Amino acid sequence: MLIINLWKSIYIFIIDLTTCANSIFSGKYLYKNYHITWQKLYSHGARKFWIHNTGPIGCLPVFRPIHNAINSLTQVAGYLDQNGCVNHPNNLAREFNKRLKDIVAKLREQFHDASFTYVDMFSAKYELFSNANKSGMILFVDIESEPMKHGYSSD
Repeated sequence: MLIINLWKSIYIFIIDLTTCANSIFSGKYLYKNYHITWQKLYSHGARKFWIHNTGPIGCLPVFRPIHNAINSLTQVAGYLDQNGCVNHPNNLAREFNKRLKDIVAKLREQFHDASFTYVDMFSAKYELFSNANKSGMILFVDIESEPMKHGYSSD
């Protein structure tokens, strides 16, 4: 019989942008499912959890070039933030992360002998977008003005 010592392991959960976006836009909040999963792991002996929240969805490349186009019909006051990220999806991600953080806090209260670490990836990734040039990243807002420089064709 194989005995696994789950209590010795660290369980890392990374809530990726796609999962969060699907959760938000489908109306099915998956953070409730995570809560159940973490409780089950705990009941099997797991005691160390490291939980990453989701990042700034509105800064994803799939949003930025489309919504930052010069002739975009979606550019209304307040639509984009100061970094060219789309506000609405980022606000939804912030709400998702707030609820996720609340669940982690409840798990800490419920399971005193376990360690639940909440990692704020939203802030870390948003900081990269905010200071993209300093980090050596290419801003997607430049694609419209210089498409070939960034591997995009205007054809």
